[in-house]
Amino acid sequence: NSGNTAISLEYYKKYVENYELTTSIAQNVGFGFAENGENGEAIEWYDKGLNIVPNHLELLNNKSIVCWNLNQYSNALECYNKMLQNEPENLWFLNKKANVLIKLEKFVEAIEIWNSMQLETLKENDPPKEMILNNIGWAYVKMGEFENDVKYFEKGLKYVDDALRINSKEDYIVDSKCHALNLLHKHKEAAERF
Repeated sequence: NSGNTAISLEYYKKYVENYELTTSIAQNVGFGFAENGENGEAIEWYDKGLNIVPNHLELLNNKSIVCWNLNQYSNALECYNKMLQNEPENLWFLNKKANVLIKLEKFVEAIEIWNSMQLETLKENDPPKEMILNNIGWAYVKMGEFENDVKYFEKGLKYVDDALRINSKEDYIVDSKCHALNLLHKHKEAAERF
């Protein structure tokens, strides 16, 4: 409820006037502003917290989400790079970084990140294998659109098909396949998927 959030934000602002700012308060206030759609204010508060602890993972993650929502992909990438300095083996952070690279049209770099993930050794808490395969496929599809080259659509379709063999019920994977099929002018086959 935005009314309750506004009351909480006022409370936190008054608290900060009288007491020292902490990363927890910066996090909570930033999150409240983000929940209210006040993304500029959210980033300001996340930055205040990051001035206290520059590599605070939760602040960086939440800031990256707001930056993503504002199409500020370079800023989101900066957050992911800092997160990976703390946890270079964190596959979720790597996955998020690769996704933002797609938005920045750095397809090859994104694909290299996903290919570096040892799909055979993924653990239960890692990104699902079908998600990674779909992401690689999607990267090839987007690269094909960007370069107007059908070979990338076909390569992307192969990865998406591999993802569907693992989990055929995920809508985002089905959407990727239909998009690739439409780009290959296989409209009838795409329509049959729905």
